[in-house]
Amino acid sequence: KAEIAHEVILGLKDKFAEVRRDNARLEGLLASEARSERREDFDKEVQQEYGGQPPREVPAPSRLRI
Repeated sequence: KAEIAHEVILGLKDKFAEVRRDNARLEGLLASEARSERREDFDKEVQQEYGGQPPREVPAPSRLRI
């Protein structure tokens, strides 16, 4: 009986570790989705602000030494 109980406990430990890995992966996916939604919301705001036209990119000033 002790051997069977030990095997059951080891199986439960493996299952527990698997569930924790799955949860971590799902939390990462949820965080990624939230970032993506914030980015989409920001893009919509920018489009509304600029009348559907993307903002013009201004080149960075060159660094000339005088």
